[in-house]
Amino acid sequence: ADRSAVADVRRALANVAPRVPVAIAHLSPGELRSTATGQTLPLHALRGADLTAIAAIAQPDAFFKQLTELGAVVRPYSFPDHHAFTRAEARDLAAEAGSSDFVVCTLKDAVKLESLWPAEAGSLWYVSQRLRIEDGQEHIDRLLENLLSPAI
Repeated sequence: ADRSAVADVRRALANVAPRVPVAIAHLSPGELRSTATGQTLPLHALRGADLTAIAAIAQPDAFFKQLTELGAVVRPYSFPDHHAFTRAEARDLAAEAGSSDFVVCTLKDAVKLESLWPAEAGSLWYVSQRLRIEDGQEHIDRLLENLLSPAI
């Protein structure tokens, strides 16, 4: 379904703006990192793990799907985008996560939750994201060159 959507967008752009360069990129999970210690774990550590997953982003289901595709059993907790977590919410989430192997969130949410996370609850982990250019790297390189080269 994703490939056909990309093809549809390419066709639409070709019709209305045939000379506009097109690049295709997507986010993929990078590594698992503890907010408490900075320790990193490879993503395969999530295979078969029971996760409490927290996301306050525009599309939390996309994050939960990434974790599921990594082989984790995900217990999702979603909040509105840009949610300002309270200490009570952090305590409630930590209590809910008591039996989980990992409590995982996005980097965006880790920044907000880290100072609120109860120490006795163990580590709060986040999954970093990597931007992967699938097609059109040369267009991005050209744009960056133009931006970074001194004006004449």
